[in-house]
Amino acid sequence: MYFHEKYPDVKVEEITDETMLKKFIANLAPNVDLQDNMLNDRVNGLIQQMRSKSKRRFLLAWTGGNIPRGARILEYEIGWTQHDLVTAIGGEIIGTYDRLIENGGETKKEQVMIVYFDPDNAF
Repeated sequence: MYFHEKYPDVKVEEITDETMLKKFIANLAPNVDLQDNMLNDRVNGLIQQMRSKSKRRFLLAWTGGNIPRGARILEYEIGWTQHDLVTAIGGEIIGTYDRLIENGGETKKEQVMIVYFDPDNAF
């Protein structure tokens, strides 16, 4: 596990059980909203394609801000997450994500997401 000194501790765990993954994402739908239905359909379609082709998935959990900055997935360090895309510190898109919990728990700071890791097939 890797922790960035400036950002919250992020627990990173690879999800290898397909049944567990399906349980997590059974009710999730594409949610990018760029205020243009045609563009939304195209972008959400590409994101769904990336998720379905992703061979590795990781469950990230932390308490703090919405972005798991500093979390390390294999050799990549997360720098940003936005519009369902995960971007590494170096600027490369390394996958997509689904938020399972955002600003949850008693503290309203609990965060959980699945990262569909696939830097080779990112756009």
